[in-house]
Amino acid sequence: MRFSIKLGLFLALVSGSIAAVEVHSDLPLISMRYAEPEPCEKLQAMEKRGEAPTLHTAQWHLTPSGFSDAYEVGCTFEAVFLRDKRATATAICTYGAETEIRHYHFQQSDEKKKNPDLYVFDNSDEGRLGFTYQACPVLKKQ
Repeated sequence: MRFSIKLGLFLALVSGSIAAVEVHSDLPLISMRYAEPEPCEKLQAMEKRGEAPTLHTAQWHLTPSGFSDAYEVGCTFEAVFLRDKRATATAICTYGAETEIRHYHFQQSDEKKKNPDLYVFDNSDEGRLGFTYQACPVLKKQ
């Protein structure tokens, strides 16, 4: 009897903590393109002029399905684990002919606006401090 009570409590705790994490194939924290401020400005300027990205003008940005420079480098999310305003994503990244698995961590800011900023951390040495990404709407050619 004691064993079944302990087992029941254990299963209740485990199922409660598992239910709090949702698994997705995309990043549900955002619904549009996001980028750091400077790359966003460059992307929008190219879009206004109607230019396609080239090797020298491609800009790194984030969409719900992954990261891309819209030219030859990209990371596609394979699994995204979401809890509240935080997510961890496993991505398959291609750099020209090379492929690797990377992990990204996301924290949505507490700003009260339609598209709050997103703090992005990756598993590389340069990503330890994180980066702030902001909503970067696609602009129509003028």
